[in-house]
Amino acid sequence: MATKNQLKRRQHHVWKSYLRAWATDEKIFCLQDGKIFEPNIRGVAVERDFYKLQTLSTKEAEFIRLLIGSSPTLATPVHEDFLKMFSIFPLLKDNMPAHMASDAEFVALVDQAVTNAEEDFHSRIEGGMTAILDAIRRRDISFYNDAAQSGKFLHFLSLQSLRTKGVRERIVERVTALPDVDISKCWPILRHIFAVNAGASLFLERKKRPFFLIENDTSVPFITGDQPVINLLHSPNRIDAPTLLAFYYPVTPWLAVILDEVDERSGYGAGALSIDQVSKLNCEMQAAAFSQVFGHSREVLTSLRPRENTHDREVIVGG
Repeated sequence: MATKNQLKRRQHHVWKSYLRAWATDEKIFCLQDGKIFEPNIRGVAVERDFYKLQTLSTKEAEFIRLLIGSSPTLATPVHEDFLKMFSIFPLLKDNMPAHMASDAEFVALVDQAVTNAEEDFHSRIEGGMTAILDAIRRRDISFYNDAAQSGKFLHFLSLQSLRTKGVRERIVERVTALPDVDISKCWPILRHIFAVNAGASLFLERKKRPFFLIENDTSVPFITGDQPVINLLHSPNRIDAPTLLAFYYPVTPWLAVILDEVDERSGYGAGALSIDQVSKLNCEMQAAAFSQVFGHSREVLTSLRPRENTHDREVIVGG
């Protein structure tokens, strides 16, 4: 959490602590625009005021409530809380009574909330995942047998797939036919609604969906990217909405988890992979990335093929 009057302007859309598994002394190799460089993890997958909230119009709030109404009934109170939590501070800032506007300390606190509220929320969720990710990295996925723990993890996994810059940009680019609705202003709330819906759906199917570790004992490490959770069962053109879902999430250069589809499998199984399988997964990760791909070494990024336009990528949203 930010301290009093502290604005966190440089905001990460990929969990910085997650990237540390690919870093050495806080430095990570990054491929961007065909060039490889070695920045500090503080300087990648980051954007100024990425999570800063904006005031919703009446039409935009109505649009969000329409989507809330189409969500599972049990989720409605949670979604209404998201709408309140992420709309009240910018509304207060824009409509502040004179006696409040004259209080510099109060104004600074409201500005801090507008800028930091959503990032602080992500930080709380990620903090609750530290023990689970540590267990996965020890090759222990027994937490998945516990309903509460698996529910938290599936929500986290869904949110990590939706919080990124790539998903935001693709959503804003494609959703253009809504009169008087700016989807970029709605998205900070919608991504949480969709993540809860998707996580709940995966939770209900958790006993049908295989969840397993895959181990990389080859000479080629896993890469990751600014879209670290990807769907291995994406549509053939990566643009149309997928009908199947198999989440792939590398957690170190040598270890990953897959949450597979119920009936149609991704083609991978628990245990050790071949070098061809690792290379294929790295190609999938590179293709899904928006602009940045990360590696444990310069060599693994050098070995990647140039790819086509980065913006025509599939967007996964939970309904």
